[in-house]
Amino acid sequence: MMFNYFENYWQNLLLVASVFAVGVVSPGPATLMILNSAVSRGRAQALALSTGLIIGSIIWALIAAIGFAAAISTSATFFLVMKLIASFYLFYLAIKSFRSSMTQFVLKQGELLSAKSLWRQVMVGLLIQLTNPKTALIWVLAFSLGADAALQPQFYPTVIVLCVGMAVMIYAGYALLFSSTKVSNAYSKMKRQFDLVVGTLFASASIVMLSSAA
Repeated sequence: MMFNYFENYWQNLLLVASVFAVGVVSPGPATLMILNSAVSRGRAQALALSTGLIIGSIIWALIAAIGFAAAISTSATFFLVMKLIASFYLFYLAIKSFRSSMTQFVLKQGELLSAKSLWRQVMVGLLIQLTNPKTALIWVLAFSLGADAALQPQFYPTVIVLCVGMAVMIYAGYALLFSSTKVSNAYSKMKRQFDLVVGTLFASASIVMLSSAA
């Protein structure tokens, strides 16, 4: 049963995974907090912060799944509406990334993070994620991109497990990577190119969504 599901909807899942990963990687409150924490406070503090971000992401995933499932079971036009919303949001993220490419990455040591214990760092990360509209929209976007497969019972748990797994790798990866001075300096130098690539990916995904909604 599960094998047949992956065989039939692997393209949906691949699109969901790709856009979700780009959304998490792209510059925002969560990623900037991890970068600054890793550089200014060390690996342990950054990993604790990442744990809070991941917990917050799981909470948003459950909220989005419940709301999406309720809406999709009552309205056929919901597919079209969500695809249009997702397309415009992707375009907005593309513009934001292009604008970000024109600014420099500046570390603000000791300003963003003031928690002294690892537990408090977890709570700081959780609070950031729960008050971050970007996270909620990315989860709604993930479910919208896989809307054609959403009538299958395996859809929601599959997307949640897949995307949470990527969030763990990305957030923890940021914490591990940017605790190295060499890596943080390299990111500062390559920020413009990174943002341009991310913006291009978002714009391409937006076009794909508009085409499928037409």
